[in-house]
Amino acid sequence: MNAPADTFAVALGARLRGARLDRKLSIQEVADRALVSATALSSWESGAVSASFGGIDRVAVVLGVSRDYLAGRAPLELDELLEDTAAGLVALLGTLGAAEELGRRLLAPAQKAAFSAARSRRAGGAG
Repeated sequence: MNAPADTFAVALGARLRGARLDRKLSIQEVADRALVSATALSSWESGAVSASFGGIDRVAVVLGVSRDYLAGRAPLELDELLEDTAAGLVALLGTLGAAEELGRRLLAPAQKAAFSAARSRRAGGAG
């Protein structure tokens, strides 16, 4: 009676391990990022223990795959599309972060000059 659950756990574990190795991540790296123990992740990969939904959701996010892919309900192509979309969003956020930093650097001298001018006006008007 336990065979279907065991078969499912082994298949999920194989997809989990494959996704992790494709990304060249260690068990410890994925565990740290997903906020699960390395022991739990290793047990999930081996199929020795069924994974919790919350843990699998966090690991899936770290690996850039869907829970449905790990569960065997979605083809890898869909997950590759999601991964590409996620990578695009990360690149966009990086670009936005770089633009924000550039803006701060460009505005800093103008802000300093404005503060200096305001201080000079106050100092000149006080006398």
